Amino acid sequence: MTFYEALKANETNRVTFDDEHPWHIGQLIKFLNENTLQQQDLDIYTKPKWRVVEEPLEFWALVNRDNSIGAEAFESKKKAAFYARDKGCSYVVAMFREVPGTREEVKP
Repeated sequence: MTFYEALKANETNRVTFDDEHPWHIGQLIKFLNENTLQQQDLDIYTKPKWRVVEEPLEFWALVNRDNSIGAEAFESKKKAAFYARDKGCSYVVAMFREVPGTREEVKP
């Protein structure tokens, strides 16, 4: 998939260039609109190596004793636990995973 096909797909799907850092829905479009993609990045992104991320979104978060979820999201349980220990707070580390086909679409 080309960079421009990835831009179109990013309206409704996560896309990735290197399999390690997926661009969340709308993020690639936002970066392009804000002109935060640098020229050397554009040279790399124009190569046809983009793909849609099929696996569900998964992240780890800290849940407070009052069941509120912390603002930070982590890519691993280990990083979330380290952050909680570093802050010295009593959090519960919980994994959140997107369930495919259940995303709610908000229409204007």
